[in-house]
Amino acid sequence: MTYEYCQSGQTCFSAAFLHSRDLQNWASVGKTFNTREYTACPTIRYSNGYYYLFYLDRESGYFTTLASRSTDLQTWSAPVPVLSPLDRNR
Repeated sequence: MTYEYCQSGQTCFSAAFLHSRDLQNWASVGKTFNTREYTACPTIRYSNGYYYLFYLDRESGYFTTLASRSTDLQTWSAPVPVLSPLDRNR
């Protein structure tokens, strides 16, 4: 599971991760995702050995959905825009 939070001294919002085998007992896993930039509304999926994190970012006054992937919830690939009102071809 991923969730967002705001911690004093960090940019709000950051994404963190929890794991549970029984959906009652939860433990932190990995490390906090990008504490320097706005990363709201995180959604995580797992497929073929990768965790995919989709999250909202503010760019040029617009909100853009970015995706990043990881095998260990610690090291993440560079984010890729997957839904944006900005035309990146201009």
